[in-house]
Parts: sequence; C-alpha cells; structure tokens
Amino acid sequence: LMEKISSSRPLGVEPELDCGWRSVTFDHAQTVQPWIKNDTAKLRALWDALELSALCNETFPSDKREMARMTAPIPYAEDDKAALFVDPVNGDDDGKGSRDSPLKTLAKAVDMHRAFGIQRIVLLAGTHHVLTPVVLTSQDSGLSIEGEDNAVISGGVPLTVQWAPRGDKDGIFVAQLSD
Repeated sequence: LMEKISSSRPLGVEPELDCGWRSVTFDHAQTVQPWIKNDTAKLRALWDALELSALCNETFPSDKREMARMTAPIPYAEDDKAALFVDPVNGDDDGKGSRDSPLKTLAKAVDMHRAFGIQRIVLLAGTHHVLTPVVLTSQDSGLSIEGEDNAVISGGVPLTVQWAPRGDKDGIFVAQLSD
C-alpha cells in the first residue's frame, strides 16, 4: 500500500482541482487565523504543509510586495494606485478597504497599510473623528493620505445633545451633556 502513496494528493483527483483547493485553503487560513498574516515563518509552514511548492509548482513569495499581493484582502494593483478607502459613515473596520467595502477609521487603514504595504489611503466624504492619536513613524515613509471633497479629519468628540432655549435670554441655547 505504501508504494501507491507518493503524495498527499487524493487518488483520482485532477492536479488543477487539487491545487486550486490547496490555494483556497492557504487564503482562507489567513482569514480564520489572522495572526499568521504578518508572520512569514508561519505562512511558510502553512505553505509547506499544503505542499504548494511540491505538488503545485507554486513559488513561495520572496519579498514583501509579493507577500502583500498574495495576502491582501483587497484587489491589489501592480502599480502604486492601489488604495485603502475610509468612509466614516458607511465604512466597517472589518471591511476589505476597497471603495465598495471601505474601512471606517483612519487608524485601521494605517494598520492595513503597515501590514500590506499599500501606500495610499483615501478618506471619503464625511467627518473622520480621530479620538486617539494616529502616530506615523519612519515605517510609514511614502504613505499618502488623501481626502476626497468634503472629507474632514476632526479631533473633536461627536456630541448628541438636545438644544433648548435658555429661558429669557433671546437667541441663547443650552444643552445638557453627559459623561
């Protein structure tokens, strides 16, 4: 029996189908185990366990740009026009960062820039409330943060209050603030 087992490929399965499933497994593992995305050693171990080189003649990415293209959660462009989009109203920090599935916060976009090497962040229209500092360092050199029309970055805290006239004072309004 051992002579018939020469690889982990199931008997009778076409190599194209088998390699396709192995590639999908590699991609999906990074979704269910997000901590491996930035760990080249763990990604390499997963790659080797799936035998993507041995059975599928695939080459493990040799540099950061190739790795970003392979693991990027958004459509990755070959040129520097690839961008992460941030929408303060309709965005979601679990989104892909594409125009159709934008992120919600600038902080998440900066995190994704660092993880995937995407050098352009586009702030879509609206007020982007930055409640904690976004610290940029030398590792962010080359990063472009651009705003579309009517995009505003605000360090102010958004308030939801009910304004009411202040008794006898004409044109003066007051609001009760909570902690």
